[in-house]
Amino acid sequence: MNNTILNSYSGIKTHQFGLDSVSNNIANVNTVGFRESRPEFETLFAPKTSSNGPTSNEINMGATAASNAISTQNGSYKLSDGEFDLAYQGKGWFVVGENKEGEMEVKKDSFSQKQENFFTRDGNFGKDAQGYLVNSRGYYVYGVNLGKIQNGVFISSPQDDEQNLASEKLSPLRIPQDLHCKPAQTTKVQASINLNKTQNPKNAYDAFVVDGKLDEKKILDADVNIFFANQKSLDSQINNEAKITLTSNDGKQQTYTFYYGEGKENSFRTLGELKSLIKEKTGLDLNIATQNTDSKTPSLAVELSSPNFAQPDIQTDGSFFEALGMNTKREQQMATVSPYTPNQSYAPNELVSYLGITFKKINQAGNSNPLESPKDWEIVGTNNVKNFDENKTYSAGDVVKKDGSVYLMDDKNQFLKISDEKTFQYPTYNPQEQYGKNTFVQFENKLYERIGETGNSNPAQDPEGWQEISLGKILSKSLEVPHFTSNIDIYDENGKKYHLISQYNLVEGFNTTDQKNQKWEVKTYIQDIESKNRLGDEVTHFISFDQDNQPTAQTAEIDFKGKKIAYDIAGTEKEKSSDELYSESRVVSSSQNGYPDGLLEQTSINENGVIFLKFSNGKQEAMGRIGVVAFVNDQGLSKMGGNLFGLESTLIGGEKHLKSGNPILGWNESGKLTMGNIKQGYLETSNVNVGNALTELILMQRGYSMNAKSFTTGDELIKEAINLKK
Repeated sequence: MNNTILNSYSGIKTHQFGLDSVSNNIANVNTVGFRESRPEFETLFAPKTSSNGPTSNEINMGATAASNAISTQNGSYKLSDGEFDLAYQGKGWFVVGENKEGEMEVKKDSFSQKQENFFTRDGNFGKDAQGYLVNSRGYYVYGVNLGKIQNGVFISSPQDDEQNLASEKLSPLRIPQDLHCKPAQTTKVQASINLNKTQNPKNAYDAFVVDGKLDEKKILDADVNIFFANQKSLDSQINNEAKITLTSNDGKQQTYTFYYGEGKENSFRTLGELKSLIKEKTGLDLNIATQNTDSKTPSLAVELSSPNFAQPDIQTDGSFFEALGMNTKREQQMATVSPYTPNQSYAPNELVSYLGITFKKINQAGNSNPLESPKDWEIVGTNNVKNFDENKTYSAGDVVKKDGSVYLMDDKNQFLKISDEKTFQYPTYNPQEQYGKNTFVQFENKLYERIGETGNSNPAQDPEGWQEISLGKILSKSLEVPHFTSNIDIYDENGKKYHLISQYNLVEGFNTTDQKNQKWEVKTYIQDIESKNRLGDEVTHFISFDQDNQPTAQTAEIDFKGKKIAYDIAGTEKEKSSDELYSESRVVSSSQNGYPDGLLEQTSINENGVIFLKFSNGKQEAMGRIGVVAFVNDQGLSKMGGNLFGLESTLIGGEKHLKSGNPILGWNESGKLTMGNIKQGYLETSNVNVGNALTELILMQRGYSMNAKSFTTGDELIKEAINLKK
């Protein structure tokens, strides 16, 4: 046999190998995930000959198939409606296996598996009857299983997901169709709240009265600018002037002006500061009065009154009093005090008027003259004593006042000092004392007159012995404070829903051009939705905002079915609470770690291959990830059919090694894919280039034909040589 036949024969076989490979590529042009084969040829051998010339005279002998390499180019990607259809874009392979109990561990420097596993780019996955993810041949899809599905129930535990998703262990993935999400009891709630102090006025009684007792200090310490009256904000920066005009019984007038803010004389910010100023300048009392106590809706009001028996005319004016609804006038009134009668017997604490002086009976009953018996009578008021007039002639028995003292002219026409001037203050009720008729006492910010016989009964509880009287009080409209109620759903361990209700009341606050500070009192409790009953005790906590709008809030601890709820109203992890006036009071966002029972609704897989399960209770959480591995040498993988590739070993230096090298995990320590990404709802088509394949087919056909022609030529030459012998 000559070399022509040998060479052409090897050429025919080699090109047949090429034709087989190319035709296989064309046959799989629409096979999902198919990897194109690239036939590669090499010289069969070259015999060694000796030559002394400057060039080689060796002739390569024939051709043979060197390899049928795998094309690692990405194919095209097409949309697919399969729930678990996946496409991988980049360097790497999906992992599948025949054993549902199998496990594969891929470490940095080692690799182990309990069974044979295969690798594919065909992401045409679905679920079998048991909920395992499988490919079209029924092989199980391997990945990282976070172990959250136990006995058909999903148990949430997202704390270490990032770390666990970077696991080196791969096993079959299973997602039961009737999967339930186990409910969890709420133990942590965060809320981002915007509180607008210009909205939602609420009865101030609910904010400042606890268990029926008014916290007067709290309301007096509050900046007046937090209050509303008759559903309108006091807006004290604009309504900042309060005027009081007093007209005495001799016709003299005196006007006092008070200003909200700072920097001026008689400036105030709080009701307590205004109360002190009014008392100091006018002698009037500014108090907080509780109204409608017998109704279901008691209320609070600002009350301006005089502690004197002889009350002057009082007129209030100015924008501040107008905003409170107190712009009015109260004419002079006097409590009825009987004049002293010598023949009448007086009981202890009875009051009489004598020579313009108000006396109170002390010690035992009697009818002695008040001026002549100081041990039996006490001077308690000199309001009605006239001022001394130098142009007037006085006679014995006349009483005048001058320079803070009260004088009586005796029968020698000499003025004798009998007392200092005294402004009558209503005495406070003392249950240890006896009170007779014409006795006046203060009790619970009200004035009472004794109308019964001498006794010491409680004025509020004895309407037959006492009657309430009024000396011309000026009352504001009912006070209100900005309010907001939030409602956040929480859950117990069985998934039953409750309401976490918080009531926000503005109790302190400044708000000027250069200063801003607000403090809201928050009362939080848990409400049963069905019965509307309160569950457990109400907890009081606070949130405040500084001048930079930064919130500060204590975390409230709320008892809830044997556990504690840590309730933080300073904000969520994404946004803080605020007190912006351009936005309504509302819950901007909230988060809590409890949830009810839920059924699996949807499965989604992100670009990193992480599998998220979404349940009907709104819970969405990772359960695992799709396994992806890569190889140093993809060409070392063995074609197994069915779009699968396997591992193949070889001996190198007497040791067994994988041709492809050990598998390499497709993600880093943070769990992110490093060599590609996954696309859910897509499939990767064959990476065969049809145009190139047809071209290769033609070239292989021509090569085959030419080698066949060479073979025929060689055969004819042999025949001719044989004929020469004949």
